[in-house]
Amino acid sequence: MSKEILIDYNFDFLENKKDSDNILDLFLNFNSALVFGEVQSGKTKSILQVISDVIENRLFDIVILLGGTNTILLEQTEERFEEVKVKDKGLIYLDNKNIKSVDFYSLFEDKCVVLINTMKERQNLELISNKIINASTKDKKILLIDDESDYGSINSNKKNKSTKIYSLISEIFNHSKLNKLLMYTATPYANIVNSISEDTKPKVIFPLVSNNDYMGINIFNSMKHYEEIEYIRKEINENVLSKNFIKAIKRFLISNAVYNTNNENKINFELLLNISEITDNHNEIKINVKNCLMDIKRMMNFNTWKNYFQDDLDYLISKGIKINDEDLIFNYLNKILKELNRESNIIILNKKSNEYKSNGFSNKIIIGGSLISRGFTFKYLLVQIMSNSPENKISADTHAQRARWFGYRKMYINYMTIFLPKKDIEAYKEIEELNKTILDYKNKDGVILITSSLIEEVKNKKFDYINITSGGKKC
Repeated sequence: MSKEILIDYNFDFLENKKDSDNILDLFLNFNSALVFGEVQSGKTKSILQVISDVIENRLFDIVILLGGTNTILLEQTEERFEEVKVKDKGLIYLDNKNIKSVDFYSLFEDKCVVLINTMKERQNLELISNKIINASTKDKKILLIDDESDYGSINSNKKNKSTKIYSLISEIFNHSKLNKLLMYTATPYANIVNSISEDTKPKVIFPLVSNNDYMGINIFNSMKHYEEIEYIRKEINENVLSKNFIKAIKRFLISNAVYNTNNENKINFELLLNISEITDNHNEIKINVKNCLMDIKRMMNFNTWKNYFQDDLDYLISKGIKINDEDLIFNYLNKILKELNRESNIIILNKKSNEYKSNGFSNKIIIGGSLISRGFTFKYLLVQIMSNSPENKISADTHAQRARWFGYRKMYINYMTIFLPKKDIEAYKEIEELNKTILDYKNKDGVILITSSLIEEVKNKKFDYINITSGGKKC
């Protein structure tokens, strides 16, 4: 049966509690709204705060959170609920495990808010829609929160028939005039320009504002945190791979070791290799990584290590980082290298093998493609290679979502390096220009009305490296 989950109404991890109040105030005038924040800028925290306020003030009877497009993202969202401290009763929590057995007729007897956390997937949505409609809930107020709203939720079928996920979201949203739809995304381009998703199209955008600790797309205005590498084509070129992998692993080793030598707060970091969308390539890449680690290990010697890492040390020095205890750095290098040579610390993360928690227990190398390119949070990401873009123009939404290094990383930001080809760098600069075009429509109240002029300007923007959107992929 259903279980109760207790929510602390005083979240202390949001930068601006007022954001939640402003988001909910939008529903005084609009039935649908979209929250726009950069990748890993705090959208999930905003969702939790909104849900907390809804429960505290009994603003809605049912909250449906479409909390992920795959099991990893859903589990990450569920973990956030588990982290919330106990304060007061008032919520019945349903997930994929217990919703089938729940009698919706009896759920509202205790006047609790019903929170449904589910994957954005056809079977789950059909079940929820049927239960809501069959339980005669027209007098109940439903808040439907659609995370990653540009992915799967957009009607991407250009024929007369609507895509199934879009149809089911529309069915729940339009079940009652009391219902509201709140969307979240870092890439709202498809939500803005798609004309065949009219039923769920947001009427207004609320931009989340990140503080100075946030590392976002503006890093591409300087050369401080990224380096250009050779483009890796879809057909895996082992020589190019090895060259780039050794560069990334060396930088990861030395930056990691110097950080932990210079700071009392020790961190086990992550190196992310977002190289190939083709799942079958990932085992081949893992073998290549192991060979690179063996090559580096052969070069590691007490008398020669400093010469071997001199370019990387110069890079850190150029960013104002001091190189202090060289003996301790050498010991750390060996410790990290020893960890990375363990089978359990080189992880393939894709649909064939999707179990991973970013917990900082040990240093890790993560290999993947599409699964690690949207939504998944790497808490301790220090170095990333990203080079699996199409040879033609890049979709702005897909490219922005792949920037898993974005986030609140001020504590170690000067130790970070992102390796990517020139084309990808230029694409990010164009995405920043696209975002600015949208944000320039912000009015005196801090919100953006989705007017015909905004739609036309976004739709007609011309870029050399990006397309505005891939059109909203199906789930």
